[in-house]
Amino acid sequence: MNSEEVDRKIYLAKVAEQADRYDEMARHLSEIAQAGVPFDPERRNLLSVAYKNAVGTRRNALRVVTTLHAKESARGMETRAEDLAKYRMTIEDELDTTCADILKSLDALLSADPVKNADDVEANVFYNKMKADYHRYTAEFAAGDKRTMASDHAKAAYEAATTTALKLDPTHPIRLGLALNYSVFQYEILNEPREACRTAQAAFDAAGNHNPGTIESESFQDTNLIATLLHDNLMLWTQHNEELERQEAAALAAAKAAATVAATVTAPDTATSADEPSASSPTSAPKDELAKETSVEETPATEDAETKADDA
Repeated sequence: MNSEEVDRKIYLAKVAEQADRYDEMARHLSEIAQAGVPFDPERRNLLSVAYKNAVGTRRNALRVVTTLHAKESARGMETRAEDLAKYRMTIEDELDTTCADILKSLDALLSADPVKNADDVEANVFYNKMKADYHRYTAEFAAGDKRTMASDHAKAAYEAATTTALKLDPTHPIRLGLALNYSVFQYEILNEPREACRTAQAAFDAAGNHNPGTIESESFQDTNLIATLLHDNLMLWTQHNEELERQEAAALAAAKAAATVAATVTAPDTATSADEPSASSPTSAPKDELAKETSVEETPATEDAETKADDA
């Protein structure tokens, strides 16, 4: 693809953005990326905006349809539930196709030597973070082996990005945005709330201990926004973790109490002949149920925010 074709597609992508036609915007930028043309920061931002909006609208639609499907199923409205199930499959297919397309583009961009070798630190972190995010979005709706594979790919990309991001300042919006999204992945997909809190807390503390005078003025607002989101998630998740710990402790105490009662009931009566069981002592333990752990609906995490590098 020559420079004239690239410029033409960039222009059409910008027009599509102004018209809120994000699928078209994504298509133009994807063609450039998959042709092996390197992206400067402006083009990276355009690529992120295009796919974030193309995928974001479908993620929101999927949440709405899934909620409606559950409600109609609970009401016994079978026809409506079937229609919603088909609609959900359509949205999932669109999500799958869109995520696969951006992941193909990101692989092409990551294969460029400066990015692949992490010589361009910002680009390397930016692309690996995006790669992890879109594998995560796939894991949100996928099931079985496909979900496991998407989750594994997301984790590997987040870890790769996190390692390289150590070369950036702790207050850098891309590094903070990475920590935010990685922690959401740990919380929502891996179901590791404690790890999510550790990731978010470490990033928040590192940013807080950094000299604010060294933050570039154009990044200051983004840094504050992401730090606020990290803090909000930490507050929400900490409360949820504390509630889970209380329930686990209560369940454990109940189980121990039930085990003690069972042991007491089945213990032999020393005052009774071993040959003749006491009429007041049962020969077998009663089938008492142990205390069951209360099922808690997972509190949704604060939606992850993208950095300005993604939005601008």
